[in-house]
Parts: sequence; structure tokens; C-alpha cells
Amino acid sequence: MSKSIVFKQLADAMIAICGAGRVLVTGESALELCSALWLRDIKTEHFVSLAEALQSSLWDVDTVFCLDFFNKVPAGEETATILKKLYQASSRYVCVYINGEVNSGATPTQIFEDWERVFFEAGFRRHPRLFHELDYQGREYPPSQRVLFFERIPDTALELFSLQRLHESRLLHMDMLRDSGRRSDAHT
Repeated sequence: MSKSIVFKQLADAMIAICGAGRVLVTGESALELCSALWLRDIKTEHFVSLAEALQSSLWDVDTVFCLDFFNKVPAGEETATILKKLYQASSRYVCVYINGEVNSGATPTQIFEDWERVFFEAGFRRHPRLFHELDYQGREYPPSQRVLFFERIPDTALELFSLQRLHESRLLHMDMLRDSGRRSDAHT
């Protein structure tokens, strides 16, 4: 499959799930995805480096799309800092392209679930419209490369219903859009 077709498919999936708001694209292939989005009348900005994008002042965007994201969940402050900046940069959505083949010893399913957990802890939930594009069976045997779509949890929801409070009050089973993993997949 040609590279341009892949970027057209990524653009179509992003629009179907996240809508047609303003997009900030990062990664070495950012210009190719931007071209596919421009053909669909989507306003975009692009940066080769995620760090450069997060230092810019172009934070008036609905969606941040990271093409060259970590392929393994790094430990420590670096991840927390980047996800905090992503939370500030995006008003609604974050999409990350993950290559599940890079991480030896872990299956693609484990890699994607690790990333979903990390993003969830940082204030993002899996996008509710994801399963309109990807059926539940597709999660059981995922391809080795995938785009993960996240929705930013509103600040007020995080303040009123923190994960700690949900765990303490045993309400977590009632709010599967605020949990990550297989159990919540079956409920959404």
C-alpha cells in the first residue's frame, strides 16, 4: 500500500472520529498527513519534532496528532511532562500513532493497553467513537501498528470525579468511559 493512501486513510479516520477541527500534526511525516487533511479542508499546522510543537504557541487546536510517538512507555518524569503539555495543547483530542513491533517481548495488545493506561492517568480517555471505526474484535487481534484516539477529559470532570475518588466510592464500574482496558471495551 502506498504511503499517500495510508495518510489518506489516517486523515479519514481522524475526521470520522474527531471531527473537522483545527489540527496540529507532529512527526517526520507530518507534512504528508497535513496534505491529506488540507485536501479535506482541515486547517493544520505541522512540526517535525513533538518537543518543538509543544514549545510553540500554536495551542489553539482541537486535535494533536503525533505520528512519531514513543513506541514503549518510558518511565519517569519525561512521559508525565509530555502528556501534561499534550493535555494543555489540545482542546479536545489527541491521536498517537504507535508501532507495536518495536517493543520486543510485549505483544501489540500489551503495548496499546499500556499506552491507554498512561494516557488515562494523564487525563485522557479513549475516544467514545473509536468503536465506530474499529470493532471490538479488532481489539482482540490488533495490527502491529495503530493510531490510538483519545479525548481530553474536561477539567471539571477531573476535579469532581478524580480516579482516586471513583476508586474509593466504588463508582468506577459505573463509568466505563473513564476506565481503560478490556473490561471497559465491553461496556462502551
